[in-house]
Amino acid sequence: MATKNGSAAVNVMNAIRAGASADYKERVPVATLANIEAVGNPILQYSATMNEFLSALVNKVALTVVSNRIYENPLAILKRGYIPLGKDVEEIYTNPAKAVTYNMEWTTELLARTPPDVKAAYHRLNRQDQYPVTISNQVMRQAFTSWNAMETLIASIVNSLYSGDNIDEFLLMKQLMGTAINSGFMVTNYLGGDVTDEASAKNMLTQIKANSGMMQFAGSNYNAYEKIAAGQGITDVTPVVTWTPKNRQILFLRSDIMAITDVNVLAFAFNMDKAQFLERVIEVDNFGTTGDAAKTVAVLADEGWMQVYDNLNEMTEFYNAKALSWNYYWNHWQIYSYSPFANAVAFIAGEAGTAPVFGTGDPTAATVNTAYSWTVPVTGTEPVAISVTAGQLPAGLKVEGLAITGIPTAAGSSSFTLTARNSAGSASKQYTITVA
Repeated sequence: MATKNGSAAVNVMNAIRAGASADYKERVPVATLANIEAVGNPILQYSATMNEFLSALVNKVALTVVSNRIYENPLAILKRGYIPLGKDVEEIYTNPAKAVTYNMEWTTELLARTPPDVKAAYHRLNRQDQYPVTISNQVMRQAFTSWNAMETLIASIVNSLYSGDNIDEFLLMKQLMGTAINSGFMVTNYLGGDVTDEASAKNMLTQIKANSGMMQFAGSNYNAYEKIAAGQGITDVTPVVTWTPKNRQILFLRSDIMAITDVNVLAFAFNMDKAQFLERVIEVDNFGTTGDAAKTVAVLADEGWMQVYDNLNEMTEFYNAKALSWNYYWNHWQIYSYSPFANAVAFIAGEAGTAPVFGTGDPTAATVNTAYSWTVPVTGTEPVAISVTAGQLPAGLKVEGLAITGIPTAAGSSSFTLTARNSAGSASKQYTITVA
């Protein structure tokens, strides 16, 4: 982790000093390879100087100067930006206008209004993570024994905070794809078998090439807007017409599949040379561990499919006088979602699963202020997601997995429609629960 002569730590110390207060600069000299004690002593002896040093080390320099030591999220290039205010992002899409036949005698309709077909989706803040690290006086004293020891401290801070954050960010972004696949909110293309050799890889390449070509043309076959709207109980919708040029398509490919794939053939399919094509390919280890996500070998998507925004990146600090230590907390808040308007298709090994089917049996009666649980009789290829798409459950009850649970708070009868959905399809059924 450390360099042979500690030059990286010297650079970090001088970068901190360059942006420090006048008092800090007066106390702490410019760092050289020969004066670590002269640099460390004033930092260790004065709490104000120590706090200023650690704040700059953790909050600024560690992230920028030694970034080569940080785990980098390969999906980070798809993030949409920084939204410091608010908790929601509204995504608006307007369908292409529709033609009408020209009529030279058309006078009565001259002032008629033709509103645009505007769709809206809302992406909400759903990640609020905090990463703590404690730095003690003893650790600081050990760090100033040599420049290599200082580099070790810097590396430990960087790895514990930023690497942990970036790993989680990568997992959450992958989870977006896996959740969409298993919920039936992404177009699926079943390959008929596993991808294990050159022949099966060639079949996969043929399918990717075909879908990539079709995705260029305006249509509604590659976005999941209607399925997502139906899952929210919205039935009166017009399809969303979208298209994705090849230079805006991103291919997510499992690393083991990448190893047996002829990249040159795939690049040709995208009308790109190998170098250009590899810039549009992102390798992942998997798309999930359950359902069709676990069998997915590749996802082809519009670069705008992922809707990931940073809401807060902030370091907070606290000095524990009793323990003689500094607690630092890296806070990362984000919005994780995907666009219902953007094109995306998953390529899945094997055959299509079985769509959900509701069985017989009605909900059991419930009693006010008494714990309630009823398992919904539904079958189909797992995982199956259930939601209320019309009406409402009795107050106090909620859908949890494949069951309705909770404690009813009011008597009466409530009618509602449950929709079960998986990657193979969906089914709906109306139920009534009576609370006595």
